[in-house]
Order: sequence, then C-alpha cells, then structure tokens
Amino acid sequence: MPIVNTQVPITAESCDRMIQEIVRTYPFCRSELLASTAFQRPIRTLVIGQGPRKVIYSAAHHANEWITALVLLKFAEDLAEAIASGGKIFGVDANTLSQRATIYMVPMVDPDGVDLVVGEI
Repeated sequence: MPIVNTQVPITAESCDRMIQEIVRTYPFCRSELLASTAFQRPIRTLVIGQGPRKVIYSAAHHANEWITALVLLKFAEDLAEAIASGGKIFGVDANTLSQRATIYMVPMVDPDGVDLVVGEI
C-alpha cells in the first residue's frame, strides 16, 4: 500500500506523517527537523543515500504550490522502494545511485502557506 496519497490535497500535518512513515518503512532513510514556522509547523528534510555527491530538492515554496510537495514525496517513496527491492528508478540502478549521492528533500518549505490555501488555517 502506498504511503504517499496523491489523490488529495496535502497539509503540513499529512506531509509530516508521510515523511515519518517513509522513514519507518525504509530504515536507510532519515529525517531531520530544519526549523519550525511561525505557527509551529515543522519544516523537515527527508534524506536518502550516503554518497559523496550532495543534491537538494525542495518544493511548496509558495502556498499555491502545494501539489509540488506531493510530487517530491512520491519521488522519495519510489526511490526508497527501488533501493529496497534492488530495482531501478528512471532506468538507473537505485542502489548505485544511493551509494554515489546523498539526496536531501524538503517537500514543504512553506507549510503555513500551504495550510492556508488548503483550508487548514
């Protein structure tokens, strides 16, 4: 059963839950709290890989961009699943990718704005 539900608008709370569930499901993933917003919503990073190349992806910089958080979380889930199963992602061996790069993802840079737009505030 997928962790990331792309069929509904995302909220700061559901984003946080999905990040935590990806980390629980795939022990090679980790998460760090980067900061808290003015309304005390967490801004988290999801980290996959341990390679020397560092890559950062960020999404939902503005309130109306909430759907980009789902896209990034779905990519993270697909990458983690490919690593766990020894598969490929976009034609690239996922385990090799995780050994060559560390990917930092911040799915929701503006959780307060996202919650405002989707009606949580």
